[in-house]
Amino acid sequence: MNLRQEWEEFQDSQGTTVDTVWRSAAAAAAAAAIRIERQLGHGNVGPWTDFEWGMITGKLSALRWALGAGRWALGAGRWALGAGQRLGHA
Repeated sequence: MNLRQEWEEFQDSQGTTVDTVWRSAAAAAAAAAIRIERQLGHGNVGPWTDFEWGMITGKLSALRWALGAGRWALGAGRWALGAGQRLGHA
């Protein structure tokens, strides 16, 4: 059995697919964004500064790391840290 067959079998056993979950999450996020924009006003929704963008980027990076998304970059260079690896050159 190849990986695709395993994935299809898993989807059938769960009764749902990743696409179904993604569509419902994306729809909920879009509705929430519209509600907040109406509540605060179009021009009042941030982030506005480089610091705020850095906070968002850092939180997303930490979330990817916590969920085990594999390799994550340290800065703009070629240094990386993967699951079970020591800090070093990738």
